[in-house]
Amino acid sequence: MPLQCGCAVIAGAAGIGFAVRQSGIVKGESGAAMRHFAFHVADDRSAEPAVRKASVRDEFEARTLAERMLRETYHHTSVEVWEESRRVWVLSAQEA
Repeated sequence: MPLQCGCAVIAGAAGIGFAVRQSGIVKGESGAAMRHFAFHVADDRSAEPAVRKASVRDEFEARTLAERMLRETYHHTSVEVWEESRRVWVLSAQEA
């Protein structure tokens, strides 16, 4: 089932959305340009974080998606959010 946050994503493994990105600008339903984020999800069962990508309208939607990823399981300890080469923020389980 796709995530319900207004994100331009499709359903992926375990119901997590992944961006459908082709060359050029991805536009949302409203026609506005979408921003592309990478979510590095730390899990206490793995040494390497899982990287998920999504295209959303703004940082608010990116944060909403990061919070949702963090709450998927108690094994997720943090989510680091990147937009291109800029780290936007790190959300930890203690903050959520």
